[in-house]
Amino acid sequence: GKTIEEQVEMFKQEVSIIWSLNSFPNIIKLVGYCERPLCMITKLYDRDLTDLIHTPTIDITPFSTLQILKDIANGMNSIHSSDIV
Repeated sequence: GKTIEEQVEMFKQEVSIIWSLNSFPNIIKLVGYCERPLCMITKLYDRDLTDLIHTPTIDITPFSTLQILKDIANGMNSIHSSDIV
């Protein structure tokens, strides 16, 4: 396992990466973070993608499906264009 110091350093790197993406659309928004305990605070959204996909009472139209896929692709493009992935 990693030492506490290594874990904290990795956490800080992750915070820095996510913070640098805050201006991009389709990327989760980081509001803040805490070092004790290690946690990130993000914008609160109405639901997540898993909830949207697995809730049978939500009818996702083909147009909505395409929009979700486009948003995911745009988010991944933002990450890729920032040389993160």
